[in-house]
Amino acid sequence: MPKSGLLVLGRILKARGLRGEVKAFATCDSEEMIRRLRGVYLKGGEGTPQYHPLEKVRCQGPFLFLQFRGVESPEEARKLVGLELCIPREEAPPPPLGSYYYYDIIGLTVVSEEGEELGEVVDIMPTPASDIYVVKGKKEEWFLPAVREMVLQVDVEEGRLVIRPIEGLIEPEAV
Repeated sequence: MPKSGLLVLGRILKARGLRGEVKAFATCDSEEMIRRLRGVYLKGGEGTPQYHPLEKVRCQGPFLFLQFRGVESPEEARKLVGLELCIPREEAPPPPLGSYYYYDIIGLTVVSEEGEELGEVVDIMPTPASDIYVVKGKKEEWFLPAVREMVLQVDVEEGRLVIRPIEGLIEPEAV
């Protein structure tokens, strides 16, 4: 069962133009879902996420260009920089078979195929070749390429990611 709560769709990078538009980086690749958005929750720091209706949404590669209702100047738009764009998880369509939302991967416990607990996924870095999972071991962070040769099983319901680590991937002092 997927997590409840808010699914992060991206992060606002900067104000754009004279009418209060913002540019955001999308962490979700469902352009169809993004185009249907009527509003998003903006989340940052420890504050409570606030719902903001949208006037328009435009996609261009990994970037989103958004116009929020009531945000009409560059000064107002700059106040939104750094905030995450979110929707309730239950409103998101299921991801394609064999793929997962970042939201569902972050927080999973990483275990070896032998059952040894190696850490927890704390972040994901998208790269052209594959995503890189940032894993927090008991002592330090290490990086796990999200490739089939290493990631054997993603079990969102059980909260675990089973991997086959290659030699040199994890420094012994990290776990």
